[in-house]
Amino acid sequence: MGDSLETKSSRPVFAGFYLFIYFFELVWMFVLFHL
Repeated sequence: MGDSLETKSSRPVFAGFYLFIYFFELVWMFVLFHL
């Protein structure tokens, strides 16, 4: 039970981290193209 709970709680955090990196890369590309 503890194992399934851990993976369930860490999954959204990992998804949010991945989305943050993706958004940061989009912003970085936008800045590079506008320089």
